[in-house]
Amino acid sequence: MENSFDTRAATWDENPRRIILVKNVTDVIFKQINFNKTHKILDYGCGTGLLGYQLPEKVGHVTFCDTSEGMLEQVIKKKALFGYQNVSVVNADLLKDNISETFDFIFSMLVLHHVEDIKGLLLKFYEHLKKDGIFCWIDLEKEDGSFHGDDSIPHFGFEKGDMEKWLKEAGFETTFYTNELTIQKEVETELRDFPLFVLIAKKS
Repeated sequence: MENSFDTRAATWDENPRRIILVKNVTDVIFKQINFNKTHKILDYGCGTGLLGYQLPEKVGHVTFCDTSEGMLEQVIKKKALFGYQNVSVVNADLLKDNISETFDFIFSMLVLHHVEDIKGLLLKFYEHLKKDGIFCWIDLEKEDGSFHGDDSIPHFGFEKGDMEKWLKEAGFETTFYTNELTIQKEVETELRDFPLFVLIAKKS
């Protein structure tokens, strides 16, 4: 997975549908969450930082975390371009690597369907959140596998009931869920809409 994302990183932001999607997602998030300058954010599986870079002016610090060096290079370039001082970059997989920080919020967008051990990762998120911390999960609703067209992807999206069960087992309480958004992707020359959810869960 890392090599695939490394090779696509330099042109990742050139897809206008990605830019529109991030705006739509952040519109939903900003209606549900009040940020302040004391908050520390982890953008997990950050890619080029499209989501996380909506936050530095609203919070105290944003940590961008990914396993793709190519994606993180783009994050670093944006840090220099925007001039943010409250941004850091970490190359890590929380299921394998230890990071010492804790956060007020963890965001992960279109990442967890690539992760086989969902339950293990949710436990790691719980561990790295402060008391009453928030996990915001943005991903595909259950689909038929057309989105990637690749049987090696461990999850073809997720069902709400499964996610709430896994989150509860990890120590979270789901406080918000919507599937009003869609993500567009070309499948066999046809542009298709895939339902996207935004789920917010609190460390209980």
